[in-house]
Amino acid sequence: MSFKCENCGETVSNSKMAGLAFGQISRNILESKGIGEKEVFASALNKGEFSAGYLSGLGIKCPSCRKSNWS
Repeated sequence: MSFKCENCGETVSNSKMAGLAFGQISRNILESKGIGEKEVFASALNKGEFSAGYLSGLGIKCPSCRKSNWS
């Protein structure tokens, strides 16, 4: 299943929509607490630090060693 924007016609997959929803909800929560500096998050995402930290925080285990410390 995919989602289509009624305004511009862009189609996104389920996984991309989940990421968009998570990102927007997270941004709103952080901004409401006064933590939302867009440049800081963009920099962390570009370096992969956010994704690695998120995966580690979720406890996603490596299929090879069964540890959850991602970089």
